[in-house]
Amino acid sequence: MTIIITVMETRLPVIIKIQALTRGSPTPITIHTQDQQEIQVPEGATELRIMTNYRSGEVTPLFQVSGIRQGLYQRITVDGIWVNGQALRDHDRFIRQQISHNRYQRDRLITGEKEIAFNGGVALDTRWARRWDWTTWYRSGSRWDWVYDNTRTDCGSELAGCWDGECGDPERTTHLDHLRQWANTPHDPWDATGTYDHGCFGCSVTQGSAIRRGDQWPSLLPGTNINLAQAGTGVDAIWMNLERAIRSFHMDRIILLLPSWHRRLERTHRHGETLRMPITVMSRATPPAEPCSAWWHTQDREAMRHRGQRLLVRRDHRRRGLRIVDRIRYLLEGWGGRYWIGSHDPEVHQDLERLSVMGPRNLLPLFDNDHGAVDGLHPSAQAHQRWVSQILPLIR
Repeated sequence: MTIIITVMETRLPVIIKIQALTRGSPTPITIHTQDQQEIQVPEGATELRIMTNYRSGEVTPLFQVSGIRQGLYQRITVDGIWVNGQALRDHDRFIRQQISHNRYQRDRLITGEKEIAFNGGVALDTRWARRWDWTTWYRSGSRWDWVYDNTRTDCGSELAGCWDGECGDPERTTHLDHLRQWANTPHDPWDATGTYDHGCFGCSVTQGSAIRRGDQWPSLLPGTNINLAQAGTGVDAIWMNLERAIRSFHMDRIILLLPSWHRRLERTHRHGETLRMPITVMSRATPPAEPCSAWWHTQDREAMRHRGQRLLVRRDHRRRGLRIVDRIRYLLEGWGGRYWIGSHDPEVHQDLERLSVMGPRNLLPLFDNDHGAVDGLHPSAQAHQRWVSQILPLIR
């Protein structure tokens, strides 16, 4: 049996967990590893972990198996595959068995089966190749680009933004669109490139986390609107998305709802690409169920999160946030259309008023977060409705 990987561009470590069963056979099952080791599986049930690596662009056999005798008592099950330290979820989808040289069994190809009951070759199905280097946050060849959470792509949840964090996990949810797509997109794919009455920017409040799709304030405004908010982002990421949106979409008016100052955009660069991920003080560790990514390791993500949180504690992010708001204002003045800025954070809203960062014509009232959404953190649909009723007379 041979396992082959052909989809990567760098040399990465691979661990394969195997359950082998051999009973009453005159010849044991033998595993030949990539570094020329030969492992004979003892009588009975045995668990093995094979550690190897591969280089992209090569048809690299990770290990070979011989001596499987057809019947009920000779078989191997691939229980797990780890690439670059990441568990490959639904790893059986990747397995292709080329059955050959078996008595009483014709040569044929089987896909999607993790149990190896016949001799022959086993390779990883490259139809699922883009899952290998998929990342939760959008990455591109540019340092300054969109900040976007890839888990939102083609989400089937009736809750906007998959606030529960379980979307894409087949064991805990029925939102399986992510498993079919695994896309790396800069913004929601259903956003058309037409003309919009309002372009709306912000964090999870504007995105509509924990309320039903269509109840968030951008959907309650008159006309055709585009919601380019992204959960977890701070003023730096909002500024970056605003700059990209002005070049990508035609918007008659722009409304921004700012979060707390205590958020920061972190970047990491590798393989010729830059990934941008927002960090908050409350950002949590990467969940163990997160899919495999050969692009970066879990340790890389955790180091990035810790670095961002240390900077949030040590530096004056109020001053930094106000400087970025000045950049936003300069960008919007150059854009030339009508715009308004508000906040759902009382401290930020007071700074916008007290420091005259915004003129009275461009400042919207405070968005009152009643924490009435189903997660107990975000505002309820009624809070969105109240804020829209307050701002409508101001933006006409």
